Amino acid sequence: GKFLSESGFVVILPDSLSRPGRISNCDPQNSITTNRFPMALPFREQEIAFALNQLRKISWADMSNIYLMGHSEGANAAARTQITGFKGIILSSGFCQTGVIFEQGIKALVINFSSDPWHQGNKSNCLVERADNSIQLLLIPGTGHSTFENESARVQVINFLKAP
Repeated sequence: GKFLSESGFVVILPDSLSRPGRISNCDPQNSITTNRFPMALPFREQEIAFALNQLRKISWADMSNIYLMGHSEGANAAARTQITGFKGIILSSGFCQTGVIFEQGIKALVINFSSDPWHQGNKSNCLVERADNSIQLLLIPGTGHSTFENESARVQVINFLKAP
């Protein structure tokens, strides 16, 4: 968020884990998903809707230039959002268990490492192509999960956000 803000973008970062009763689905010590909170993705969808509704209240917000970006569990939520009208969607280190089902024709950028310990050798279902070629893929060589610490990922995200 800080990098994007310093690059001239307005950034809104809802904190899903600050909601009452919300627990993490992650075990970071073992790089595994626990699924202890099955309502995580519906909660995330509500948070996306809430953030958009708050943006609509701001007179200077250009609602035709809104991007959705999610990392890990957030990428999974962005990949399956039923909320429409985004200019683009960025999925970082998501697994996308149910595939990529957001609005057809919306441009997207998918960023993953070629080996992500959270995916335990499974290929990310975010790394799919659509018939309309609306999804760009950035596969970073090596092992990792925090794609945004990678310089090529940062450059690609800025270019994606600035593209017409």
